[in-house]
Amino acid sequence: MKKIIIIGSAGLGREIKSILDSINKQAPTWDLVGFYDDAFTKPYEVTDGINCLGVIDDIKDQQPDDISIVFGIADRFIVKSITEAFSGRGYHYPNIIHPTVEICNMTTMGKGNVMAFQSFISTDVKVGDFNFLNTFAAIGHDVVLGDFNALNPRVQISGNVLIGSLNMFGMSSAVVQNKIIGNKNIINSFSLLTKSIKDERKYFGIPARRISI
Repeated sequence: MKKIIIIGSAGLGREIKSILDSINKQAPTWDLVGFYDDAFTKPYEVTDGINCLGVIDDIKDQQPDDISIVFGIADRFIVKSITEAFSGRGYHYPNIIHPTVEICNMTTMGKGNVMAFQSFISTDVKVGDFNFLNTFAAIGHDVVLGDFNALNPRVQISGNVLIGSLNMFGMSSAVVQNKIIGNKNIINSFSLLTKSIKDERKYFGIPARRISI
């Protein structure tokens, strides 16, 4: 089994552990060393006898060649800043994919992505690095998904959509086909995006309209 640590010991970190447990039930794969979290300076038990071992900088005590890292942090900006701080250290960032996930043919994927229970990727999709697909999130055919995007539960991305990086899609939001989405946008929960959008904007409603950030 391969050693892995989870950065982030709150609710999402515990959910990541449950995905690792589900993977291990199919085939023993991951040996969870523990959690690391800057919010807690002293070791404590997070769940199931697995401890938070220290702050994130303490990870440097682990041997890079032996350790993989997965992020239990929803904020993709924080994830990006940590990966930049760790650049050159040689850590591994595997794709963590729940056994119930379906990924169709001709899809490519970078590193550090997490796909939760029953999320779905259709055919001919290009997925970058460090994206998070929460439960029942779905991506249609011929989509390009950049880096550090968060798709919350039941997000629906239709076919032929081009998505940049550092976007947050709220629960049950959706994007119609053939649109382009820039970077650092927020699509609020239960919103339907029916047009292409640029960068650093926030949308809400059906159809989604730009609102103040």
